[in-house]
Amino acid sequence: MTWAADARVLGTLAAVGWIISRGGDRRQRLVANHVAISLTAAVMLPKIMKRAMDRTRPDRVVVGEDRRGVGTSGQPHDSFPSGHGVHIGAIVSALSWAYPKKTAVFVAIGGALAATRVAVLAHWTTDVVLGLTLGTAIERAARRVSGARRGSTRA
Repeated sequence: MTWAADARVLGTLAAVGWIISRGGDRRQRLVANHVAISLTAAVMLPKIMKRAMDRTRPDRVVVGEDRRGVGTSGQPHDSFPSGHGVHIGAIVSALSWAYPKKTAVFVAIGGALAATRVAVLAHWTTDVVLGLTLGTAIERAARRVSGARRGSTRA
């Protein structure tokens, strides 16, 4: 389940959605543009931040029964912030903006995905919470770049 928030998976889905949207109406193109801009920024920011931070992942620290048989994730000192958390925050925020009646569903799915990062000991809870917060902030800032405004997704 944790792979659903991976940059390669989300990037592929966003690219396919963007290509398909070119044949759609104005609203579809606007939403696809906004998701692509938000996700691109959400993929780049954690990579930059991880270069400046040096937090050890819990899968390198936790030993014994608490490990529950999990493997290791990524680079050992790339725990902060959770890139998956940033991606989830940005996508959930963008989809909630585009489809406000489905916000609760998006938040529930995003929360479950984010929790997997803690469950597999890839990140500390604080890494994921800050990642979600950063992703949301990125998406909201991206609204200015993408032309996404309140009510602009109405058909």
